Amino acid sequence: MTIVGALVTFAAACSGGDAPADCAWLASDNCWKTTIAAAASCLPPANETGTLDVSGKTCTYASGETVSFPLPLTATSQPTWTFSVKKNDVTCLSYQSDVGTMSATTGAGTFSETSPGVAGLLFQCPDGSGHATDDGFALSSCGTATPGATWRSPSDGRVIFDLVGTSSGTTQLFDCARAP
Repeated sequence: MTIVGALVTFAAACSGGDAPADCAWLASDNCWKTTIAAAASCLPPANETGTLDVSGKTCTYASGETVSFPLPLTATSQPTWTFSVKKNDVTCLSYQSDVGTMSATTGAGTFSETSPGVAGLLFQCPDGSGHATDDGFALSSCGTATPGATWRSPSDGRVIFDLVGTSSGTTQLFDCARAP
């Protein structure tokens, strides 16, 4: 989608074609929460650390899940994120982000977030509905996290990736470390 297309979609969403992205939407059982919840049974256990292979492209868990990266996972700043989580060789979640965009695909479909304009947010649900605001910063006062992702790299070299604003508040997608 071009920026012009994103702005047209955003303008249509704000003009009443779709529902607003507001505190009530964030607090509800919204499509972000249901999309991520659809993958809950196949995500690696949050108390387990997976082992990265030598290439840094596959993280394997003793419980059977794998996380695959097209580029090697590093403990340094990642400008973009692209990976998939599999259990028993079946993809249960794919995630992709770049500056101003994010998408997550599960058995429930694809949820995407774009940031058209200076402070706008547009959330697209798997059913095609959209929820938009021209002031994404205002959502920070809602008391509920806006759909998004965080990652961290503790001093032991692990890389941990979480989604926020999910049904459980935060959903860990992976915790990977190089083999000792």
